[in-house]
Amino acid sequence: MFNLFKKNETKGTSVCAVSTGKLERIEKSIDPVFSQKMMGDGLFIKPTSDKIVSPIDGEVVMMFPTLHAIGLKDENGNEYLIHIGIETVSLNGEGFESFVEVNQKVKKGQLLITADFESMKDKITATDVILIATDGRKCVVSEEKDVTEGEENIATFE
Repeated sequence: MFNLFKKNETKGTSVCAVSTGKLERIEKSIDPVFSQKMMGDGLFIKPTSDKIVSPIDGEVVMMFPTLHAIGLKDENGNEYLIHIGIETVSLNGEGFESFVEVNQKVKKGQLLITADFESMKDKITATDVILIATDGRKCVVSEEKDVTEGEENIATFE
C-alpha cells in the first residue's frame, strides 16, 4: 500500500464525490502537506454533509485507528487515500463512525464513514475531506463546483 511515486500505468480513472459540498483543487488546501502534493495529487471537498462515501469500486486496504483516514485500492491496483479534516488525528476517533473494515469490497458511493463535523469544527483546523492518489497519478478536476456525495465523474486520476 502507498507506493508513493510509483506510477501505475492504468490511465484515466474517474472518481465520484466522496462527500457533499464544494469541490476544490488540492492546491487550495490550507495544509501544505496536501497543497504541495507531498503525499500525492488530488482534490478536496468542503463538506456540507457528515457522510464520506467511496469514490471508486474497490477494496478498503487501510483504516487509521482514529478513523480520520482510509486507504482504498481500485480493481486496477490504483491506490487512494481519503483524509477527513485537517488536524483530526488529535481527536482519537471522537466524532467518527466507520461502516466498513479492512479487506472489505466497496462500490462507488457506498458509505464508508460518518464524521460529526458540527461537534469537531471548534477542535480542528478544517473539515475538508481530501482524496489523493498515493501512487503518483495526476488528478484532473474539470470544474470547481458544488457536488453531491456519489456524484459521478467529478475528477479523473491519470
